[in-house]
Amino acid sequence: MAEENSGELNDVSLRWHRGKFKKSMTPKGSVTAAACQLAPRLVTFDCFQTLGLTARLNSAMNHVLTFKCEYINGGTALLMPCIDSVELADLVAAFERQSGYNDPAGGYGGIVPSHYELGPLAAYFLGEMGAIEGGQPGEIYALFCQCGEAGCWPLVTHVRADNQLVVWHDFSQPYRPQRDYSGFGPFTFERSEYERAVATASRFKDAS
Repeated sequence: MAEENSGELNDVSLRWHRGKFKKSMTPKGSVTAAACQLAPRLVTFDCFQTLGLTARLNSAMNHVLTFKCEYINGGTALLMPCIDSVELADLVAAFERQSGYNDPAGGYGGIVPSHYELGPLAAYFLGEMGAIEGGQPGEIYALFCQCGEAGCWPLVTHVRADNQLVVWHDFSQPYRPQRDYSGFGPFTFERSEYERAVATASRFKDAS
């Protein structure tokens, strides 16, 4: 479970304003982290070209999934899902702060395939590998804890797919079941683009 660590920094955050997330600088504050040491990250390449920190979260539109691919701990692959070029961890942390979920807000990290038996990523990201928390079909970890472990402080979502579209819906934080994420998402992706993004991320392997 996550705890709040004291630490001061100037943080770039996303704030919800008139239907959009906007980048802003927040004053010195606290750093949220799970009860574990944060691993320093060395970015080796990105699976996308950063286009800025603005994302429209209108569920009526289709979104674009990409992955930011990093090495942590000297060579372990980490895959950060990005929606419309914004890291999912930033999007959900901004939603949690806006909703008053500060116990804590954020604390998430990308997917680390070698830390959890996900199975083939192509099947995993279509929700075909079986339930992970609540026993519901299509359930996946969209994010791990920022320490790199799946069960420490994850973000859960559900995947629904047909021949044309893939939808992420019904997000939840298993350690805070009272939170209401109905205002976050759903996120709809064109299936062909979605599968290409997952295939690209799947090629990023541990260096060791």
